[in-house]
Amino acid sequence: DESIQARVTASVLRRIGFDPVQGANSADQALELYNQHGQDFLVVDLCLPDMDGVQLIGKIRSGYRGSRARVMAYTADDHHGRHAEALRAGANDFYTK
Repeated sequence: DESIQARVTASVLRRIGFDPVQGANSADQALELYNQHGQDFLVVDLCLPDMDGVQLIGKIRSGYRGSRARVMAYTADDHHGRHAEALRAGANDFYTK
């Protein structure tokens, strides 16, 4: 499910002009890529294997590049509390997959 969702998301992002699209399999890998390349737009799953996605968003926002990145959070959990948590952590928007 996750790999299909990642491929679909990457395909949509490419179609609307985001290229190259880089994927990460963990929060640690995402942070490493972000710190190296400073992407302008990030799509963050709130359910990651090694860290809660809300924590990842907070770490991104606390870095020196974090204020300029646009962050879209998503999850399969449609509980409104998760939406609010992501926005409080610094996500610009949120969707439920």
